[in-house]
Amino acid sequence: MKWPLTERKRQPATLPAAVLASVFFFFPLTAKPACIGDCDGDGVVTVNEVVTLVRVLLGQTPLGLCAEADVNGDGAIDVAEIVKAVRSLLVGCAARCGNGLVEEDEECDDGGICLGTSQAGRFCRSDSECLTTGDEWKGVCRGGERPYTACNSDSDCPQGRCVACWTFGGDGCAANCTEERQLRLDLEASDSVEPDMGSYIEIIGPPMIVTIPLNGSFNLAVGRERNGRKTFTVPVASAEFAPISISTLACACFRLTEYKTCGGAVFAPDGSLVEQCNEGFAVPPADCPDSRPCVSVFGPGNAGSGVVGCEGLAPANLDVREISPDGPIQTRYIGVGSAGPSLLALGAAVGSHVGRCTEQSCTEADPPATRGAPSVNLFTTGQACARRWFELDEPGSEQICVQGSPIACGRWESGELAGLRFCTTYFLYSQVPGLVRAKSCLQAK
Repeated sequence: MKWPLTERKRQPATLPAAVLASVFFFFPLTAKPACIGDCDGDGVVTVNEVVTLVRVLLGQTPLGLCAEADVNGDGAIDVAEIVKAVRSLLVGCAARCGNGLVEEDEECDDGGICLGTSQAGRFCRSDSECLTTGDEWKGVCRGGERPYTACNSDSDCPQGRCVACWTFGGDGCAANCTEERQLRLDLEASDSVEPDMGSYIEIIGPPMIVTIPLNGSFNLAVGRERNGRKTFTVPVASAEFAPISISTLACACFRLTEYKTCGGAVFAPDGSLVEQCNEGFAVPPADCPDSRPCVSVFGPGNAGSGVVGCEGLAPANLDVREISPDGPIQTRYIGVGSAGPSLLALGAAVGSHVGRCTEQSCTEADPPATRGAPSVNLFTTGQACARRWFELDEPGSEQICVQGSPIACGRWESGELAGLRFCTTYFLYSQVPGLVRAKSCLQAK
């Protein structure tokens, strides 16, 4: 039974002994749980904190004193959540990456940064430190089918979690609380002989197809394997890309960006794009509401982040669908990848200027009007497909797919990235939906 969080008639100070007794004695003591009930974020649950939860259950204390214990995000505390807190009290808490404490097998722990709420951009040690009554959303989906989607509970994130306090890498401590090392990813550019191999952007808009080769490199700040996974980020400052000559008519520039949005999610719950608030590009930044401040999606200084499944990863293939002419594009991960699959979300912009490429092309001195519009794409080392799912007989409705290529975790550890290939498919939002699609791959030499 749930109790609403409203004003009640004052209760006696003494708590019913039966409530505490039933909670303390009727559950199994198994492996260490997450730190449910750790109201002050110190990594330990105390008797006083359990008492606080019982008072919340009885309506004597507001939930705000220990919102961390509201596991299901329904705005109340129930007996099941108190049971979890008592388990934490009796057997101790499992190490929780992001609480600012180096515990058990962690090598570092810098805490986290709030995403998705009115506190977006602030330092945090737990989700509860990011939540307020003025929140439009309660977090951003981490992992699963719909990563980087604004959410209010785990049910909004199939196979993932709704997280408000996010950990990020790029500063020496990876998102999984292990020490990072910098690996250089040098791209294998595509050529005219095998345009579908190597690194490229291919724009498919009947009746023409345009392939743009990508020649450059960037760093991956990679953590160690922990719980069967590695995490990594892409530092913006590490990226170097050569200018792209488009005959003698123009010069195109591909650059990585520290992608920022209002609140820190990439996608709204309906699949549409959240307003981007990057400055210095052809598209002016959005004026973000107080409920969703402007914040970096992948952490300060990062253009992207990713994960490697050393023991497999699910979901691992990219599925992009235009379901109706008026609705938003639906982007999600599906299927299962064998050992070694990797996922990457990357922010970038493609701009251009008239005339030949010169030594002054594609530098930080480029004016905003020539720097393009920032966007984020989801990549995979599995298969990526895009299709228009209405008017299937119309030109441009056929499915396009591209195949990535994973490498074993041992090669990540040794820094041998040759053959690693991230690929994506997407619709160009700035064009007529469904008529212009694109696919892109980033392949390591």
